[in-house]
Parts: sequence; C-alpha cells; structure tokens
Amino acid sequence: MRKGFTLVEVVVAVGLVLLVGASLTSLIVRSERGARSSEAGEAAALFARTLVLQAREAPPAWLPKQEGESVNLSADQIQEVLNNVPSITYTDPSLYEVRVTRVASSQPGASQYEAQVCLKPGGEPVCVVSGFFLAASSAYVPPPDLAPTPPPSGRAVILLSISGPDGGLADVSAGSATYTRYGLYTQEVSPGTVTVTARDTADGRYTYQANPRTQTATLSAGQSKSFSIAYTCVTGAADFSVVPPPGVEALPSGTITLNPSGTDASKGGLVPYLAPGNYTVNAKSVRSGSYTYDATVYPSKTFTVSACATSDLTVAYQAVTGALRVEIDTLPGMTLSPSVQVFGPDPSLPKTLSATTTLENLVPGGYTVSPRDILDAGVRFRGQASPANPTVQAGQTTVSKVVYAPVSARLVVELREEKPGQPAPQLAVQGPGLNRSLTAYGTHTFDDLSPGDYSLKASVVQDSLYTYAPEPLNRTVSLAAGDRKTETVVYRATTGALEVRVSGLPEGAAPAVKLDGAPLAFSGNTVVVPYLAPGAHSLTAENVSYRGYVYEPSPKSTSLSISAGQKSTATVSYTRLEGTVVVEVTGLPTGVAPSVVLTLPDGSTRSIATSGTTTFAGMPTGTYTVSAQDVNNGGVLYKAKISPTSAKLDPGGSVRFSVTYEAQNGLLQVNVSGLPSGVDAKVTVTGPGGYAQALKASQTLPVPSGTYTVSAQDVSADLSTPYGRLVYVYKPAPATQNVSVKAGATSVANVTYTKQSGTLVLTVDNPTGKSASVRVVGPGGFNRSLTAPAGKTSHTFSDVPVGAYTVTGTDVSANGYTYKAAPAEGNLQAGQTLSLSLVYQAATGAVKVTVAAPSGMPAPTVRLLDAGGQEVGRFTGTSYTFTNLVPGSYTVSPDPVTDTAGFAYRASAAPVKVEAGKTASVSVAYVKQSGTVTVSISGLPSGAKAQVTVSGPKTATFAASGSVELPLGNYTVSVGKVSYGGYEYLGSASPSSFSLSNPGEAKNVAVSYVEASGTVSLTVSGLPSGASVTLYLGSYSKTCGNGTCDFTRLPLGSYTLTAPDYRDALYDYKPTASPTSYTLSNPGAVLTGTVTYQATTGAVKVTISGPSGMPSPTVRLKNASGSVVATYSATGAFTTPHLPPGTYTIEAASVQDVSGFTYVPSPQSTSVTVTAGSTASVSVSYAKLQATLTLTVSGLPPGAQARFRVSGPTTYDLNLGNTSGFSLTVPPGTYTVTAGDYVSGVYTYRASPATRSAALSNGGSAVLSFGYSLVPGSLKIVASGLPSGASATVSVSGPNGYGNTVSATSTGTTLSNLTPGSYTATASQVSYGGDTYVPKASTLSATVSSGNTATVTFEYLPLPVLTLEIKKRYGGTDSRFLNSTPPSLTLLENGASFKTGLIVGTTTIGLNVGKTYSLNRNVGYEYEFYSRCFIGCTERLYWVLESITGLPVTASLGGKYSATATWRARRCYQHWLSWVCEKL
Repeated sequence: MRKGFTLVEVVVAVGLVLLVGASLTSLIVRSERGARSSEAGEAAALFARTLVLQAREAPPAWLPKQEGESVNLSADQIQEVLNNVPSITYTDPSLYEVRVTRVASSQPGASQYEAQVCLKPGGEPVCVVSGFFLAASSAYVPPPDLAPTPPPSGRAVILLSISGPDGGLADVSAGSATYTRYGLYTQEVSPGTVTVTARDTADGRYTYQANPRTQTATLSAGQSKSFSIAYTCVTGAADFSVVPPPGVEALPSGTITLNPSGTDASKGGLVPYLAPGNYTVNAKSVRSGSYTYDATVYPSKTFTVSACATSDLTVAYQAVTGALRVEIDTLPGMTLSPSVQVFGPDPSLPKTLSATTTLENLVPGGYTVSPRDILDAGVRFRGQASPANPTVQAGQTTVSKVVYAPVSARLVVELREEKPGQPAPQLAVQGPGLNRSLTAYGTHTFDDLSPGDYSLKASVVQDSLYTYAPEPLNRTVSLAAGDRKTETVVYRATTGALEVRVSGLPEGAAPAVKLDGAPLAFSGNTVVVPYLAPGAHSLTAENVSYRGYVYEPSPKSTSLSISAGQKSTATVSYTRLEGTVVVEVTGLPTGVAPSVVLTLPDGSTRSIATSGTTTFAGMPTGTYTVSAQDVNNGGVLYKAKISPTSAKLDPGGSVRFSVTYEAQNGLLQVNVSGLPSGVDAKVTVTGPGGYAQALKASQTLPVPSGTYTVSAQDVSADLSTPYGRLVYVYKPAPATQNVSVKAGATSVANVTYTKQSGTLVLTVDNPTGKSASVRVVGPGGFNRSLTAPAGKTSHTFSDVPVGAYTVTGTDVSANGYTYKAAPAEGNLQAGQTLSLSLVYQAATGAVKVTVAAPSGMPAPTVRLLDAGGQEVGRFTGTSYTFTNLVPGSYTVSPDPVTDTAGFAYRASAAPVKVEAGKTASVSVAYVKQSGTVTVSISGLPSGAKAQVTVSGPKTATFAASGSVELPLGNYTVSVGKVSYGGYEYLGSASPSSFSLSNPGEAKNVAVSYVEASGTVSLTVSGLPSGASVTLYLGSYSKTCGNGTCDFTRLPLGSYTLTAPDYRDALYDYKPTASPTSYTLSNPGAVLTGTVTYQATTGAVKVTISGPSGMPSPTVRLKNASGSVVATYSATGAFTTPHLPPGTYTIEAASVQDVSGFTYVPSPQSTSVTVTAGSTASVSVSYAKLQATLTLTVSGLPPGAQARFRVSGPTTYDLNLGNTSGFSLTVPPGTYTVTAGDYVSGVYTYRASPATRSAALSNGGSAVLSFGYSLVPGSLKIVASGLPSGASATVSVSGPNGYGNTVSATSTGTTLSNLTPGSYTATASQVSYGGDTYVPKASTLSATVSSGNTATVTFEYLPLPVLTLEIKKRYGGTDSRFLNSTPPSLTLLENGASFKTGLIVGTTTIGLNVGKTYSLNRNVGYEYEFYSRCFIGCTERLYWVLESITGLPVTASLGGKYSATATWRARRCYQHWLSWVCEKL
C-alpha cells in the first residue's frame, strides 16, 4: 500500500541489473534499523543502487584515485543521484550522508569501491553499504552474473538479511557459516532442517542485542528461504577527561565515581556499556602538596545516557585552599626556640610556631603573624614579621619572614665568701631600671636588663669575730644588647680573734688576765676578743686569792700571733695550794659500816661509813677533829679507839687519823645443808658450863668465848623418783666437830648431809639386728625392765640408791646365728658410777676388703686365701665383703695391673684374722710405678719458648717450666739454643741425668738461659725541668730527661749516638754528645757517655689591658729589621717564644669597637731586649672615649616596647617601653634617633615626631623625648555578584560599641579612622530587576589593623531558575498527530508536586535552593489518544515520552538550569496476525 520497493524487490532488481551486462559483481547491504525502520532502509538501498548504476554507466570525476582515499558527497551531488531514484520516500538531500571509499581490489584489472549511504529520517541513522567494481583495464573479466538461478540439483538456498546500527558488529551462524557484518547473504545448504542463530555483540563502547536470536526452517531440495536478523543498540557510554591537581599524575581509585552504576572514573577515559538513564558524577576533594582541590564537572555533574550515544564529560580540579610559610631567623646567641603566633580565619588557628613552618591547606583570607619576645638565658630577643598581615590566596604559598634581634642583656654577679659561715654581704647594683641590694652569697642573675652602664658598690661587713672587706670594692660594667657578663666580688677577712680559756678557779673567783696590758672581762671561764689586728699580741696572768685559798696561774706570760679570719686560742690553768686529811678505820667485820665523823676547821663535818682508808684531798688548812660511836652487829658489840683525836693541817701538808674498833663477845653459826625439803636434821651443840642445844636446821647462836662440840646423825628418806618410790640414806659430814668461839668473831660449823646414791650405766651390745629383753634389780626396791634395740646402746639410771645390782638378758636368734649374753653384777657406791655391760656374741665372722686405686688404673682382681693358701673367693672392683667365715687366719692377695699407657700398678698382700661375730676390714693400696719430673726454666723473656728434652723409658719435651709423670727408669736432659726478639739465649740443665727408682719419687731439673747483651749508660743535662727527648743508639731509642738514661739489653755490636734538638713552649735547645760511638764486645758490658743541652733562643711576654667591652686591639712585635714577628689581637698576657736574641719593638694601634668607641693605647711604641733562655716583659694599657645619650618614652601600652634606631658614629637598635630615662653610653658625635612603630596584633602605636637629633662631645650628655599614640585602620565592604546599579545594605559593628550602616557595591565602601580590632558585617537580601539576590554568607568578620584596610566581600547570587522546554516530535502528515496534543506534565520538588499543567512550549520556573526537581513521568511513558476498533482493534496511536534531559536537578544558589522533555509519535497497526509498531 506504500510507494517504493520491498527489500526482496530491491535484491531482485539488483540481480536483473547485473544480468543486463553491468560489471557490478557484489552488493552488500547493511542496515542500522530493525523491522520497524525498514522504510528508511529501503530508501537508503534504492539510493545506493542508483548511485552504483550511475557510476558504472559514467564514472564520476569525484571517485577516489588512491586506495584508502574517501570522498564525502556534497548536497548537490546527492541531489543529482536523488533525481534518478524512482518513487523514493525521502527526497531531502540534507537527510543523507554519503561516503565512497576506494579499497584494495580482489579482482585483477578492476578498481574496487565501497559506498556507504546513511539516511537520517529524524531518529537514529540507517546506513547501507554497497560494494562494486569498475574496469581499470582490458584484462578485467567480469565474474558470472549473480542473478537468482535455481539452486543446484539436490541443494537448497537461504537468503540472510542482517541489519543494525552503523559501526555495530554481528555474530550470526547459519549451518557451517558465520557472519560478522551486516548485509545480505546467499548460502547453499543441504536439504533438511536449517537453524540460524544470532548472538548479542559488543564493540568496546556499546552493546548490540540480536532479534530474533534463533530461527529454524525445513527445506527441501531446490527450495529457498529468507531469514531477517535485526541488531539494536541497547547501551550508551561516557567519555571522561580528568584534569588532576598539579603534581598528581593519577587520581586514587574511588576519587571519581559514576552513580547509580558505581563505576570508577578516576583514571578518565571511556566508560562503556552504560544502561540508558540519568547519571550523576561524584568527585571527591583531593589534597596535593600544600593545598586542597575541589572538582568541577563540565558541562554538568548530572547527565543522561542514551543508547548508542557517548556523553563527553570533563572533571577539572582547582585549588580552594592556600598556604602560609613563616620563615623564622634566629641569632647565634639564642638557645631557646622562638615563639611566633599566627592568627587568621582558618579553623586550625591560632597556632604557635617555634621554627620555620609551612601552614598548609589554609582558608584564603587575611592572616596575622605576631612574634613573641623570647627571654633566652637572660637576654630578650624580639621578632619582627614582614609582612605582619599576609594574605593567603588559593593555590599559592604566601611567605612571612620573622627576624629576631636582641634588645636586652644579662648581668651575673658572683658573690663569694672566703670560707663558709661569713656574714651576709652588702652589694648595691645600680643601672638603667635596676637598683638592687644583694645580701646573700652565691650567684645573682639579672635578666632582661636595658643596655647601659651598671655600678657595683660593696660595703665592709662584720660578724661577732671578724671584719670582712670586698674585693673589688667598686666596679662599673657596660652592657650592650645581647651581652651576657659575669662579675665576681669576693669577701675576705681582714681581722682575727682570740679566745682565752681559764681553768682551776672555783665558781665566783675572778681570773686576773690581761691582753696587751688591758684586763679581760671574763664571762665564766672564757672570754673572746674580736676584731684583732693580725700580728703579735701579749697575754699575762696573776695569782688569785679566794676564800682562804691561793690560786697560781700557768703560764703567767704568753706571746700570741693573730691571723686574719682565724680565731686563736690561749689557755691559763690555775692551781690551788691545799693539804690532805687521811682517816683509817679498822676492826669491823667486812660489810659492817662504822660511825666516824671528821670535823673541819670551819665546823663543817664529813661522815665516814666504810672501813679502810679514806683520803680527803684539797682540804683547807686548820685544825681537824675525829669522833666515833659504838657499833652493834648481830649481837656483837664494837667500841672504837681514836689516835689522834685532833690535828692541824698546814698548806701543802697532810694529817692522818686512826680509828680501831674492838669486839666485846662472839657468835657460833651452824650451817646444815644437803637434806630434801621437809626432812629434819639431827644436830646437837654442847659447850662450856653445860651448854646444850638441839638443832633441826641451820642457826646462829650468840655464845661466850670457848670451845663447842657439834654432833650429827644419819637420816633416812622415802622419795619419789623416775623409777618409782625408793628409800635413800643421808649421811652427815662431819659426824662430830669442835668449834672455838672468840670475842668479836663468828665461828662457823658446817654440817653437810649427802644422799647415798650413785649412777648405774648399763651398756648393751646387741649386734643381732633385733631387740633384746633386759632386767635390772637393785637396793631400795629398784626393779626395772627394758628393751635393748639392735646395736650397741647405753642406758643410764641416775641418782639411784647404793648397793648390789644384777643385770640379766634373754637370748636372741637372728640371721641364722644365736647371740648370748652373760649376767652382769656390781656394787654401787655413794657418789660413784657403776658401769655394767651386757654383751651379745655370735659364733661366726666376715672379712670386708677395700681397694685403694690411683686415678686411671684399670679395675683390679683381689683373692681371699685361707690359712692353707686355698682360694676362698675373689672379686674385681674396689670393695667387697666375704661372709660366713669360720674364725681363723686368712690372706687378701691383690693381682698386678697395667694401664693402656704402659704404667704398672702393684699392691701388697694383707693377712687378716676372722673372729666370731666380727667383720674384719682389710685395705689394700695399689701404687703406680712412676715418678714426677719438674723442669724449671729461667732466663728467657716472656713469649720465648725453651727447647728442653727429657729422654729415657719415655720422652718428654718442655717449651716452658712444667711437670711430667714418667715411668721408673734412667733419664738424660738436653737443652737447645733459643732465638727470640733479636737475641740468642744459651741454656744448661742441672742435673743433666737422673734416675727414677721408687714409685712417687720426684726429681727437679733446673734449666738456666743467659742473654748475650750489654748496656750503654748516658748522663743527660741542660734540658728544662720535666722535659724529655728521644735519644737513638743505632736503631734503639729511649725517651730521657735530665739525669741517667740507660740503654739496656743491647745486642753485642757497634752503635752511633744521635741526640735531637729540643723545643719547649718558650726556648730552643741544642745538644752536645760525648762520645758519639759505642762498641759492646762482651755480654754484660756497661759503657758510659754524656749529652749536654744549651738554650739558643729567648721569649717576649706582652700584657695588654683595656676597659671591658673593648674590641680586639692590634699590638705588633717587630724585630730589628722591622718585620712583624707576632700580632696580638686581644687583652691578656701573651708570650711569643723561640725568638733569636736581639732588640725588638712593640707597636700598639688605636682601635674602635663595633659601637664606634675609640680606645687609645699607652705606650704606642717601646723597645725590648731578648736574651737566650730568658723572657722579657712589656705592658700596654688602653683607655676608652665616650659620652651619654638618654631617651624618654611615653604613650605606649603597659608592658609594650617599641623599636628605636640610634644612628650616628655607631648605630643602636633598641626595644624600649615607657621610660623616664634610658641612657646609652656612646662614642662622641652627632646622633639621630628614629622611633619605630609598636605593633601588637592589630594595634600600631606611632611616635610624633618620630625622629630627633643631638650632638655629643667627649664626656657630654643629651636627653631626647618621644610620645606615642594609636594608629587607626580602615574597613572596606564589597558586594559582588549584583547587577549594575544594585547595592546591598550592610550593618557594621566593632570595638567600643561601634555601629554603622552602609551601602555596598562591587567597587566597595570604605570606613576610615577605625579603632583596630574585630568587626562584624551583616548583609541583607537585594531585590533588583525582578530578581532576588542572596549573599552566600550573610555575616562576615574581619580584623582591622592599624594603618591597614581590611576587606570583607559579600558574594551575591540570584535564586535558582529552571527553563523547561516540552517538544512534540512528529515529521509526518497524519492530521491525527498534527492536531493532537501530548498530555501535560508536573514538575516535582523532592518528589511532591511543585508546578502543574506543563504543556508543549517553554516555561521558566523559579526554584528553591537545596531542593531536587524532576518530572512526574519517566522516559518511555505512553499516552494513547486514538484507536480504531471493530470487533477487534486494528490501529492505535500514541504519544511516547521519548527523552528527558537536564532533570532531575538539585538547585543551588545562582543556578540557571535548562531541561527538555520530548514527546514522540508512535503508531501500532495489525499486520496479518501480528502487531507492527513504528515511531513516526
């Protein structure tokens, strides 16, 4: 029903053309459309057919001439072809793109071409490719015609039509053939079932989907079948260009991702096979170097992917932060780290820096660099930042340099005491801003001092003994900025003291002592005299009379020497002139106290309560009297006799008194002992006059003088004991005794009772190994049984009654033997020990043999022989016991043994007697048949090895002293010569031969070596004390000083003496040797010689002095010819040594220090004479020229310091705060002082006037004053982003209640004369020209600093807006589409309805910031507006939402967004039994 041709008709037509005679041999058609694009494909095929026919009939001039060359046809050339195409649907040449390419020919004599015709009917292009040949020479023979002919006999034919998008790939299998290109294919097949399979393909960018995938047909011979496969592109792609930050070659994975697919695009390039739809590019920030970079996606971070389309995207990174590098320079004198604060808008600040630092990743804006003062080891260092208010820009590193310089000095005063314990010092330290009194020893440190002169004034102090004076008394110290100086003041004692001690005087007696003729006032026995002048002093003492006594001093006169700081001590001892009284008391018993009184001349008394001699020394002279009272002691009365009763004591003399006591009656003391408690004694005392007294215990009886008899009788006692109750007898001793009693005496009679008991010791010898039963029976009822264990045991029964005891034991059977014990009897005597033994005995015995063998001996064999010589038994080893032996005589016989080293071992046989019940022990000892040889070697040096050989039955060699064990026999000793250390040593042995005859015999061999050498003894003189030189005898050397220098152990031979010159720190010396040659001929020879040194040069000592702080002077020492010998560049003492004798000149030049001070020397020139071996001395002294400049400062904040520069002959940089006077000591001249600004954070103070001048002469002074005030700043407010003519209203607030409102434009508005500090600006919205503009940040802060203009910029952006275009796409003439309208759409905000009724046309819509916008319909939505139905429907018309671009979108401030929604016409109709749909 449509005009044109079907695809089959085209193929047939082409075949017919070839049959007519055309040379066209091949036609391949490729289509980019499916069945629903067949109309465009047919049109493109018709165009290609016409083009090929025209080229064959009349080849056009535009045909490519070279292989690989292509030609694109123009619109006119395309129109020329269209004019010859019959009944074609698309006649507009602009819908066609035609390209003809010459390719390599596959036919001889022909040129081969390929024509590609692409038709763009309003959607995806449809392309057809046709190949053809043109004759290039007469040699070309066209191939047979390809017109449709019947299949060969017995075969079938299939016709394949494969189409798809331009550039796509095919993968179709039919039988055994596979096709990878779009086109028309004819293939012969065998009759039967034919299957055509199509597979999806991909070309590295897009994916192509085949339809249908499988087709099957059954063909008979001669039958043909057509198959159509259409490929459709189902995916798109995105091509990324990534511009990374500088220094980043490749972004890390995951930096750039494509959502919702999650694809990583960090490396850039093509991202293939993307499903159609909306995508968003997410790009993370990247840190590179010192900055952070954010990404911008062009054209937009959101885009739409369409099938067979590639979206080109660019991701470019730009810096959004900057960096600030703070470079900090310090001075060599700084030991502490600097401290620099950095302030600014970045949230990481403020920070404090101590070294050069780069602060990275900072928010762009204005920053402040503020150095803090550093007090380092007493010196203040101040930093200056340049610039102090740097601006950081994105992607750039701003540098601020901080330079430190000293502004103050340190003074250390060392106050030292000569010795611990001195009184506190008194030192005043005064200078600029300093007035301190020091009253303690030690180190006093004054830090952060202003430069200038400081005076140290010390005072004399005293303690309780001494006076102390300071050294020095006064001193002036000049301090410059950066100086650290130490001054020392030492207090030393200038007087001494004397302590006088007196002894020997009683309390209350005053000493009579004088010092240098002046009486001393004592406090007690001591007086201390302070503050004595050092030197000689005299001390005298006189006699003292006190209470009748005379006290004599010693010594009476003393010469003393007093030293400063020391206390001397003098002692005066007084002796009292006195007498002695002796009282002797006798006659009383020991322990009885007498009652004697000694009366003194003054009537006082002394009691004597002990017998014996009592001596009273140091008693006053006069008459003494002695009296005594009677003493009664235990009934005995004593009376005293005194001689003399009185006596006179002279000074220095003595008197003696005797007191004798005599008794008037006596005592008899009877002592009874030895009886148990509760048992009475039986004692009777008889005497003169029928005296009788019975006693049961001890008692003392007073009796008249005479003889008394004491009698005692036996006593019995039944006592409890460990053995039960036993009866004991106690006997008295003596039974009778006579006692004589005298007047005044106590006679004693002792009666001692003794218990009649003793000790029974029972020994049981029980060798049976079992226990035995034993019974003991005795007097007093004693009867005990006991069990005796195996072995020999002892049983003691102590303190048992005396009498007869019997011990019996039962028989014991053990180990096959019977043991018997005979009864034991005995009589126990009082006080004695009765020992009884109960012995068990056996009938057989044993022998135990022990073998003693030397170490290393093999195990021996030992035999036991009986009395007849028969072997009873044997064993091998070192111990064995032979048992069950009949008592009798035996012999132990050891066999000889020989070890592996050949040494023999022998032991002697031992007889043994075996007794019943006993084990006889026998020891046999083997003896090694060897001796020991000890070789002692002497005379060789350490490390040398001797050569000694001992030869005999066995040979031994010795390299050093040692011992060796050798078999017995005869030996000889040989000694070899030894060479070591350049010497030969000869040796001899004593003895040279010996014999080892007896085992264990030891022989000593002494080997003596003698060295062949001699000695040269030299006497060295003339060297300086302590100096030494190295002398040489041939190749031998020795370091020697003055005195004897011996070369010992010289090998025999001839030697030449060499002595070097000598130089010490001052002089040069030359030697003279005598003799210079020596020959040693005999060992031990000693030769002598001398080496004498004499000085040949002298020295000069130059002492240079000058004021403190003076620069290095220049003093030169010149010789007689005027040449400079030495230059001295410092103060102090300098010695120039090694000068030839002669006359020299000292020349000193004036110098100027870095501060411009001039120092003049004295003398400027002088001469000096140098002699050999001596040092000449010269002194040079410098004086300083100076003046005083004083500065006053006011107006600075408290604690603040400003920089001052003093320019003139010298330049000074000072940091001063408010001061009423800061003085500088300067060189004379004209000075200009410039006051610098003081900057503290944002505040700047400036002096007015800032410059003053003064002229100073030598010794003169001047005062210059400076007043400071605060410098204001400015604030500039800028509003950017507003249209021309619009302005913003901004409110400003700041320090001290400041407030103001201004209008801001893009050129800015400036507020001046502002107090430095922090200001806050608040901007409002702006409505202009119907649009509303909003600032990104409504409030901004800025810091205004003195003399600077701070800037705040409000960036205005319009509210976001969307331009939405809705299109209706239809290129046909069907009125039903032309007259219909697609349905309206709704714009959604965050998924909710926002704008409704959107129809075909363009609409501008205002958006809200941060909201996401999309349409209520998605791509592919179909709207049916017409249908033709009768019984069933045969046609339906639709509007399909074909595409949406630019949505969804999230609105941001200032955003201008465009979006397009396209409706496409679609018609579906019934064709035979299936529906066919096409987009129109």
